[in-house]
Amino acid sequence: MDIEALNELGRKHLERGEHREALVQFERMLELFKERSDTRDLAELYNNIGHARVAMKRFDEALISFNEAALIYGRRGDLIRMAEQFGNIGSVYRDRGEVLSAVESYRRALAIFEEQSYRLGVADQCANLGYIYAVGGDPGTAIEWFDRALALYRLEGEDVRAGLTEKNLQTLRRLIG
Repeated sequence: MDIEALNELGRKHLERGEHREALVQFERMLELFKERSDTRDLAELYNNIGHARVAMKRFDEALISFNEAALIYGRRGDLIRMAEQFGNIGSVYRDRGEVLSAVESYRRALAIFEEQSYRLGVADQCANLGYIYAVGGDPGTAIEWFDRALALYRLEGEDVRAGLTEKNLQTLRRLIG
């Protein structure tokens, strides 16, 4: 089976919630990729493996995968994709309850997205930070982050994300009166 077929099979397993099967396919691909020189595909594979590992709550292994992807993207000069990995890393830390590490990683991603003028990435990290502050008991700061995310989602025409962000803001505003 070739790499593209393994990737497609792995993604289908992932979409169906068959995380263990997806991971098996992605790990088979990893062995094949190590024999090739296309690092972009390798970075994307590490990203896919990281998401499968998160779904299986294998957070330490997910961090390794996302960090590998970030390193490869950084070496290639693909700063947007590298920053996306930092966002993924932040979400793993969030899921592990490591709030300070999550905030640090989200801010790292945010800084790169801002430097690259990538508004959707900025919006996503603002929303991530809003969520962290909301669950951390700081609704005022959460509202500031969500307001910023909402404005950017609207500018980008991201209606679904804007709607979810508006719901978060409504909930927070009801809580603080």
